[in-house]
Amino acid sequence: MISQSIVFKDVTELIADCIPDEEWERVCQAIVQQIVDNMPSNVIMELTGSHDAFDKAEQVLNSFYLVSPKHELIKDSFNLVGAEETAFILDALNLTTPDGLSETDPS
Repeated sequence: MISQSIVFKDVTELIADCIPDEEWERVCQAIVQQIVDNMPSNVIMELTGSHDAFDKAEQVLNSFYLVSPKHELIKDSFNLVGAEETAFILDALNLTTPDGLSETDPS
């Protein structure tokens, strides 16, 4: 039987590989915002020193994830906000490839 962590790893890497480098910062910001929105105040306190420093928490996490392998953010998003919500976030961004085509364009 395949463990869920192996499946998550494979899926998160496949998703990360489909995100164009030019779009990574925008993807990172959108997912980090959702993670912080769902973050308990005690975690925000540990991260920033304040219970309500949401902007600072986003800055800290964006700085971390922008230099981390892409699949790490996708994996963490799956675990923290859920796979379905992560998919909704990515779909709402309407990502484009370097040639200007939408990632969801069937052509």
